Amino acid sequence: MSVIEAGYFDGKSSVKRPVGIVVSRGRMKIIGRDLEQEFDARLVRRSLRIANTPRWLYLPGGGACVTSDNAAVDRITRERRYERVLHKWESRPAYAALAVALVVGMLWLLVDRGVPVAVERIAEHIPVEAEAALGRETLRALDERMMRKSSLRGSRQDSLRAKFADMARAAGETTPYNLEFRQSFIGANAFALPSGIIVVTDDLVRLSRSDDEVLGVLAHELGHVKHRHTMRRLLEGSATALIIAGVTGDVASTTSLAAAAPAVLLQTRYSRDNEREADAYAVQMMRRADVDPTYLARILTRMERSSGARGTRIPTFLSTHPQTGERRALALAAAGETRGPSRGKEERIDFTGLWKEDCEQLYGLQFKPLEKQGVYSVSLCGPAGCLDPGTYRPNTTVQGDPTYDVLYAEEILIKQPRGDSTSYVKCAS
Repeated sequence: MSVIEAGYFDGKSSVKRPVGIVVSRGRMKIIGRDLEQEFDARLVRRSLRIANTPRWLYLPGGGACVTSDNAAVDRITRERRYERVLHKWESRPAYAALAVALVVGMLWLLVDRGVPVAVERIAEHIPVEAEAALGRETLRALDERMMRKSSLRGSRQDSLRAKFADMARAAGETTPYNLEFRQSFIGANAFALPSGIIVVTDDLVRLSRSDDEVLGVLAHELGHVKHRHTMRRLLEGSATALIIAGVTGDVASTTSLAAAAPAVLLQTRYSRDNEREADAYAVQMMRRADVDPTYLARILTRMERSSGARGTRIPTFLSTHPQTGERRALALAAAGETRGPSRGKEERIDFTGLWKEDCEQLYGLQFKPLEKQGVYSVSLCGPAGCLDPGTYRPNTTVQGDPTYDVLYAEEILIKQPRGDSTSYVKCAS
């Protein structure tokens, strides 16, 4: 009869007492200084064997013993079949690597596929009061970290609020929102927070050349509010953290998730589908309110150029997935649908405020004056192909091309046939 050296814990304190363990005729005895206990060996549970790490024996009544003699533990306790399988996988590097790969793969599938489906349903049942509190807390955190009070005049802010409210009414939109203006180092931008808070930076208002451009961006953000994209993003970030914490065993760290909600939003971004959904929503809202979606295309172009020029590192959650060109194309296509056919009659639509650099971005126009006053070099590219670069004087027309006419040197009109009608986009130099 051999004695197994072990340490004993009574389950009430952290004091470890040296003991010996003896097993005979189905009975287990724990013997130590001023200590002697006896149990039915079948009632003793053991921890799984992981390489040569110490093993635990969990005793009836709440006590436990720990020992490094793994062979003795295997000998005195009954081994379950699944323990043999686990030990086999754990003790062989190839099996262990395969097991890790399987766990990682299953975790990825759960996070990538399972979480979004669950989040979509959970977001629909979040109490309004809870979302409102989260929105206020997030705005407060952003005010502390990256924003300050707007420098725009109160009358300017009120004017934009009134115009957007009029646009929403005209479009039949009833989604609640709260429009806030702030100064920030992030530059020209706008973003939606939980509960319908939409934040617009002063730089975005200054960058715009028309209030309708600002309204287009606000409509996009209202799309995020309408579809609860921000709440979904927060839930996805939190769910992912919970899953990873559960797999790694660091469950205690999840208790601070609620307090860290603003940080979760700052470190995540909208999905590509979310952005497309918000863009489509904005375009439809503008069309219903009889606001030309081209304004959204213009401001997107200018925002992209402004962000690149500043070289500012924008927080992840303020960035967007789809390329700006893709988003411009959606708005421009909707603008064409908004104008509609004119029953065979040629229609000239004058886009005041579409500046030369916008035309360069939107329509592939290269426009530069030559040394001689009143003469311009123009190159146009578009759906019908490209014109050869040429020199054009005022009041001349490019002949033989079905897509473009240069009618004036100072105001180049891009001819856009749409079915039986033709529209013109003016690019002012």
